[in-house]
Amino acid sequence: MVSLIKTIPEKYSTHYNRNEIKSILNKQDDGWFKIIVKYDTNVIPFLINLIGDGTPSMAFNTCSNANYRTGDVAILLINDIEQIPYATVTHSQWRTFRQCGVLPDGFFYYTNAHRRDFQEQYKTYYSGKERQDILREKRRRQKLRNSKL
Repeated sequence: MVSLIKTIPEKYSTHYNRNEIKSILNKQDDGWFKIIVKYDTNVIPFLINLIGDGTPSMAFNTCSNANYRTGDVAILLINDIEQIPYATVTHSQWRTFRQCGVLPDGFFYYTNAHRRDFQEQYKTYYSGKERQDILREKRRRQKLRNSKL
């Protein structure tokens, strides 16, 4: 299904205004991105296996003026399902965000240069204690918010 994605949510290309994005893409949302995201965390292990795929996808990246790689689309899907803690996963400092969307500046340059390494780093994170601690803390905060309502 990932190979069927033709459009990526607008939040991943914020350096263009809405009209520019519409004219660049000039097509309606095909829905595949949203369909895959609905599978929630159940689809993440499958998506992790795709991170290493460097073949061009059908989805256009307005920031780089080229098509996303299949692995990039998998990363965007994972990030929509469960936000990726970039510094934790890569053991690197990411200082700036939002030059082009909700990913750190230069993130796809990093993943393109280190695609297999990032795939292994994320796989380790996904099945590790750090992720479980982060999820446990999110659930605790959600409980607190719900109890205050």
